[in-house]
Amino acid sequence: MDLQGLRALAVLLVMCYHFWFDKVSGGVDIFLMLSAFFMTASMARQIESGRWPNPVRYWLKTFSRLVGLAAVVIAVVVVAAWAFMPGTRWQQIMDEATASLLYRQNWQLAEANVDYYAFNTSAASPLQHFWSLSVQGQIFIIWPLLLLACA
Repeated sequence: MDLQGLRALAVLLVMCYHFWFDKVSGGVDIFLMLSAFFMTASMARQIESGRWPNPVRYWLKTFSRLVGLAAVVIAVVVVAAWAFMPGTRWQQIMDEATASLLYRQNWQLAEANVDYYAFNTSAASPLQHFWSLSVQGQIFIIWPLLLLACA
């Protein structure tokens, strides 16, 4: 129940800071920490009971929940960008759509030197917020391997 309270706090931080203060909060960090905590606890229980976690099964289960919904959102954004944005932006949107689908949007934005705190948001990408899902996906891939290597 305490962890549900942390999730609620994270949501409130993200909402308050984005809506009223036009800034980024630590709410996303709390979500990422909770994901790693739950994964660690689950895998530690499996290892302690003598059942070694299967990372491939974990990845299939986890990403099957995430990829479909993310793909729908990304597809809608791509169609909307094609319909409403100038052609000069289409290649950027396609590059970011691909990066978002491959869980590397955070690296794409870093390579493009995107300033998340920029005052002028006219060039901001509609897919920019996928950076946090990309980080979470990277944690879902790397963390089980690290836990198994340490065990």
